[in-house]
Amino acid sequence: MSAINIDIVFFSDGQTEFLYDSTRLEIEAKGEFMRIQEATGACLYFKLQAACVICAALIVGCAVDGKTPEPGRDVADPGISSVQLDIPGLSVPGLHINASTISGNVPLDVSFTAAVGDLDVQVESVAWSFGSGKTGLGLSSSTTYPLAGNYTVEVQVTDSDNEIHTATSTIEVLAIPGDTNLVHASFFPSRITQGGPVDNIYVSDAKQGSVFIYDAQLNLTGEIKNLVQPMGVAVDTQGNVYVGSDGQNTIAGYTPAGDKFLVIEEGEIQMPNDMVLDKDNNLYVVDSRADLVKVFSPDGFHLADIGATDIEDNALSFPAALAIHYPSADDGRLYVADQKNSLVRVYNLEGDLLNSFGGPAAAFSGNWEGKFVRIQSLAVDAQGNLHALDVHQNLVEVFELPAGTYTDYYGSFGPQEGELSLPLDIHIDPEGNAIIANAGNRRLEVM
Repeated sequence: MSAINIDIVFFSDGQTEFLYDSTRLEIEAKGEFMRIQEATGACLYFKLQAACVICAALIVGCAVDGKTPEPGRDVADPGISSVQLDIPGLSVPGLHINASTISGNVPLDVSFTAAVGDLDVQVESVAWSFGSGKTGLGLSSSTTYPLAGNYTVEVQVTDSDNEIHTATSTIEVLAIPGDTNLVHASFFPSRITQGGPVDNIYVSDAKQGSVFIYDAQLNLTGEIKNLVQPMGVAVDTQGNVYVGSDGQNTIAGYTPAGDKFLVIEEGEIQMPNDMVLDKDNNLYVVDSRADLVKVFSPDGFHLADIGATDIEDNALSFPAALAIHYPSADDGRLYVADQKNSLVRVYNLEGDLLNSFGGPAAAFSGNWEGKFVRIQSLAVDAQGNLHALDVHQNLVEVFELPAGTYTDYYGSFGPQEGELSLPLDIHIDPEGNAIIANAGNRRLEVM
């Protein structure tokens, strides 16, 4: 906590002047900073935690003559009042970001300028990261945000001494209330994924023919429409979305703005039931009718098939889902829900079978722990546990990895909150919540 004293001179005509050490000040808002400039050119900056209305001496968190004024009240008669600014985070930055706007409806165009006037150095280069996966160069730059969300913008200024100065700002992009682009409501949530620059959640709906886009708080913000039985869905770090169509037996890639940039044609894929990206953005697709996992490069080139074998007991039979987990940075594991064999198959990313666990359970029997009636979806949490969703039993079994030891379960059948009916997919979000495509109840379930 730091403090300075500023004298505010109130005139009978309503005008106000500000004095610091008997020197007249100019007050100017600069983004998240309040800039107080002396006539001599020297500057003081104050980073505020709340709105600051200095010209009326109504300073949130500050005191005027020992009293905290109420918002909306004129606290000063003509004369001089002394304002003590006790502001947490008092700082004197050399760099900050000016934005043409900090909030608006999607699509939002924003222009940025790096305010470097108070850096007592020669600027060599300026680089921007707009928080959406896009970047820019130069003292001024601009971008368009096509999706709702909160984006952190960072500017890096490199000076002639090769020192790097940084500043950040937040841009809030809002969904348009009643957006006519959102022509459907989610009716039959089928597959779920999360990712992109702002961790949006993407839900395919095979009956509505759409992929619905939600923010991390599950507010609906967008929709990819006019799809034919969309099933598997994946999103890369840039916000490009890959959607598998069971109706057309194709995979299409869409930019964050909704433009199609990639098509994997019918003939290369039969039933793209589920898909996931590895850290190199290679696309792993469960082709349930082909009894394979097919691997494609980011530009759609067919790299490999996983699951084909001459050993009958090791062959996949209607694989329904998959998940990738990295126990270490360079050691990825591929988990495949082998539905007809009631097993979880474990492969390395080169396609070598390492382990299998699970086994068949009879429907409506009491002997199901660690086994499956119809395994439908897989997800790995931050602790390295595998969550396996059984669509027939309307529950999720939890297994400790790497051994595949059964430890627990959650979920039960019913229409009420927290209950499941025809659950088709499970996703574990960064907070550890299980988001389930609760298709029979026509909703997403957070558990």
